[in-house]
Amino acid sequence: MLSRMIKDFMYYLFKVRGSTLTDEIRLQLAIARCLIRFPIDMRRTYLGFYIPGKKMLRIRTRDGYTFIVRPKTTDISLAILYTHEPYELKEWFLTYAKGIVIDVGANIGGYTVRACRQADLVVAIEPQLQAFEILKENVIQNCHKNNVVLVRKGIGDKKRKTVLKVPKRKDIIFSGEAYIDKKVENLNKEISFIDEEIELEPLDDIVKSLGIEKVDFLKIDIEGYEG
Repeated sequence: MLSRMIKDFMYYLFKVRGSTLTDEIRLQLAIARCLIRFPIDMRRTYLGFYIPGKKMLRIRTRDGYTFIVRPKTTDISLAILYTHEPYELKEWFLTYAKGIVIDVGANIGGYTVRACRQADLVVAIEPQLQAFEILKENVIQNCHKNNVVLVRKGIGDKKRKTVLKVPKRKDIIFSGEAYIDKKVENLNKEISFIDEEIELEPLDDIVKSLGIEKVDFLKIDIEGYEG
């Protein structure tokens, strides 16, 4: 784990920049705080946990993308991806995500904005309201071909409304780990949940409603099938 953390820090130091001077200072402070804190609490390994302040942080990546991320969340890792899911991004997604791409569980758009520059059409599906609003902004910042369709829904076996549970530990939100599962009992007393009512719909119905007859690439990242 230590070697991976060092590699991640090096990536953030040399390949990620704040969009403004204030953003850059906040980013560097987060890196320093994380380095100091890591040996004490190895559970808090996400850089986003250490971003100071409450305002959104705007970052630029070396490969030419701009992202807005929230402090005290896993957003920055879900945006960068080279530290969070390097193999999936380089060997799988960037190689094959072309033509008509469906991104189920788009979150704040780490995969969506990379797909939009090489695909003909991207359909990004995300049920969480806050993540969806940031997804919209990140698409505006990065996708200039008007080839992204955003859908704020979860995927289920039938069309209905349900409650999405977003894990939270103290002031830290784990938006990438939200799920729907009434059978799971919360045994970790440090974890609470933000409950959010969302609409579910079968993926086939969503695709059909958009007039899409063929999907070339389907990426699904949801916690065990949302509903």
